[in-house]
Amino acid sequence: MKKLSNSIVQSELSRKNQPGKFFRIVCRSTIYTLRAFFLPLAVTGITLGSPGLAMAANLPSGAEVMHGQMEMENLSADSMRIIQDSQSAIVNWQSFDIGKGALVDIVQPNMDAAMLSRVVGGNLSQIHGNLRANGHLYLINPNGIIFGSDAQIDVNALIASSLDLGDSDFLSGKFLFNGDSEAPVMNLGSIKSDEFAVLIGNKVTNTGTIKSPGGAVGLLADNTTFEIGEASGGKISMDISGLLSGEAMQGGSLDTANPNGDGGKILVQGTQRVTASAGSISDASSGSLGDGGKVIYFSDDTAVWEPSASILSEGGTYGGDGGFVELSGLQNVQLNGAFISTNAESGETGMFLIDPVDITISSSSTSNLALNGSTYDSTSTTTILNVDDLVAALASNNVTVTTVNNSFDAPNGGDLTVATSITSSSGNDLTLIASDQLTSSYGADITLTGNLNLTAGPGGIQTIGNINIGSNTLTSNSGGSAIYVGDVTAGNLSLTTTETGSIIQSTKFKGGELNLVTNNGNVEVTASTGDLSIGSVSLGTGTATIEASSGTINDALSDTTIDFVAGSATLTGTSIGNSQPIDFGSVATLDLTASTGNISSNSAASSGTSLTASAGSGSITFENSTGALEVASLTAGGAIDLTSSGAITQTGSISNNGQTTTLAAGLSNDITLSNSSNDFGTVTISTGNNVNLRDVSGFTLNSITTSQVAGNLTLQTAGGVAFASPAITLGSGDDLSITSGGAITDSGSLIIPGTTTISATGMDVTLDDASNNFGTIGVTGANVSVLDFDGIDLGASTVSGTFGITSGGAITDSGTQAITGASPFTNTAGTNDAITLDDASNA
Repeated sequence: MKKLSNSIVQSELSRKNQPGKFFRIVCRSTIYTLRAFFLPLAVTGITLGSPGLAMAANLPSGAEVMHGQMEMENLSADSMRIIQDSQSAIVNWQSFDIGKGALVDIVQPNMDAAMLSRVVGGNLSQIHGNLRANGHLYLINPNGIIFGSDAQIDVNALIASSLDLGDSDFLSGKFLFNGDSEAPVMNLGSIKSDEFAVLIGNKVTNTGTIKSPGGAVGLLADNTTFEIGEASGGKISMDISGLLSGEAMQGGSLDTANPNGDGGKILVQGTQRVTASAGSISDASSGSLGDGGKVIYFSDDTAVWEPSASILSEGGTYGGDGGFVELSGLQNVQLNGAFISTNAESGETGMFLIDPVDITISSSSTSNLALNGSTYDSTSTTTILNVDDLVAALASNNVTVTTVNNSFDAPNGGDLTVATSITSSSGNDLTLIASDQLTSSYGADITLTGNLNLTAGPGGIQTIGNINIGSNTLTSNSGGSAIYVGDVTAGNLSLTTTETGSIIQSTKFKGGELNLVTNNGNVEVTASTGDLSIGSVSLGTGTATIEASSGTINDALSDTTIDFVAGSATLTGTSIGNSQPIDFGSVATLDLTASTGNISSNSAASSGTSLTASAGSGSITFENSTGALEVASLTAGGAIDLTSSGAITQTGSISNNGQTTTLAAGLSNDITLSNSSNDFGTVTISTGNNVNLRDVSGFTLNSITTSQVAGNLTLQTAGGVAFASPAITLGSGDDLSITSGGAITDSGSLIIPGTTTISATGMDVTLDDASNNFGTIGVTGANVSVLDFDGIDLGASTVSGTFGITSGGAITDSGTQAITGASPFTNTAGTNDAITLDDASNA
């Protein structure tokens, strides 16, 4: 299976403190004494036959309409129809019960119509029969609500709560549930909804079935915000005062699996404890085609999944990715033999997240909780995650184990310890995140066929054990000052520190891509033998020395970034970026040396960087796809190729021993390479606006079209200039300017509609291609020969030798023609075309 990227994991980790698309959870971290979690009705201390519990009536009674219009009709002794005529309605009831076999049918104007039914009498609501509503039903009873085992609920949307919802809040769409009721809200029967079904209270229990295909289901016993979804356009916001326990227990089936699309959302949340009991099922999977949904169990204190509980968020059979599953207990987490799957047969595997305060992965018993009679007793301040449960979870999920929700400012704890070896061949990824320190014990090796991601807070990362993930990626991020790693075998290695400090890599690194990040720290990596593949390097103002003295330095994959902000980097190898170009980011000083091979970058350093590269007998290729390219010094024995999406400039010289230089700037950006020590050889200009080139020994300029150079062309050289075939073509109004210390020749045509100005004092200028077409041309030189297939205008010219103009059209002058030698000035115009040289200063 494919796997979701780590960015998805980070998004899910951060959503608890930020509004999410479907779930947003805001919890108060409060510690409570652990209590027993009894069976459904026993949790309240009452049973359906116990003294003091009033017998349920057959139908609701004592209705008082507080808002809206509605009609009620008792069709029989066990059947009632309620017709809601307004879009919203509020009804206060003395009792709201439905006896076994009885029916209450609520007919609403449409699926978005809402009814708030509030019980103001003194008894809990017992629903043992049938309840139907084609819109939204909000049932409120501070005395508690029980859906019995014979209950059959079929609604578009349902909220059943022992906490009150104010009339004005309801009517304005603000679902703020408040209260200090300790009464239970329980489901033993069957609840089916099209949009959402949510039970809210201090003690919430499900041992029946709650089904909402592609919708949202919630068991909420905590301060939280639950966004039901975009389709219903609303959310539930709880604010519970006087909370004593806040327990949510799932012992039945919560089902938002969607056979025809994406899976839905399931949230089970309690202040004191949340539990998925043995044999229970929580399923937010997709059916044939779609992504898995979200299943979240969250507690401010203790979250428990018992053996054989099933938590599913699988992708569709024929397409779609796996979803997201979370088990979070801010104090304690117990994962003991539960089955979790975010698998996807035809897509990417989803993510399973576990996050207590402190956690140790070991071969010991899973959990720091022991069941003592009816009470869970804590055996340690650190959650114990059994490695077998972790490996079992990796079989069907990418797994993230984190402490304190990845918050680096946890007041206490936040450590993650790997105390035993982890071995998985599933190919799925493992992410370990500690809000303080991440450590592994001696001999606690990690062997995976998927990727490994390690992140720590101020305590840093210290992995004494060895890491072997084959050809996959190891990513290590430390909020502390250093990363220490043991022997590493990986396809790619990424090490990051966010505090000022250094990275100390293991003495043995066998693998592909190397990624290094520090905050103003230093990095030194040496591969004494063999090749070294660089991923990304970001060091702030730090320095990096990366050396493969007898091997190559390459990007193992592509789009590698070396980003030092204002730091410096020195890379030395036989070649650099030869097999895969390397991306150098905003490094201040970059020095690249390839003793015998090539240097290649697919995105060169940003403007302002001092870039020095020496390729020995090899070539140099730099490309910046995100902005301007500025180079300080480039020396190569082979070709030089510079590409930029912005301008191309220089602060030092460029030399390639007379080989080919290829230049490509952004379409509306200039190329300015005017250092007097440049030595280009043959120049090809692929794209640019105004082009200014200067050279020390002369060069050949390859063919140019108007799509390649959109502006003026300026050439300066101490040597000669040769124009290659088939043509040099500039756009209308664009000019050509040449200053040369050598001869100027063409072997292809020059099509210059604007003004051509040539200064080659004492040197011959021979532009005699039959297809030349000049607008205005002025020449300073020795022997000058110009051929134009159409009419030509002569600008100011000074010629010390012969001066020959041949034109297929008329010949005119707009400047002075000065012939200083004794040689003739010959002009040949086209048939029947005039020669008019009437400048008053001609001589």
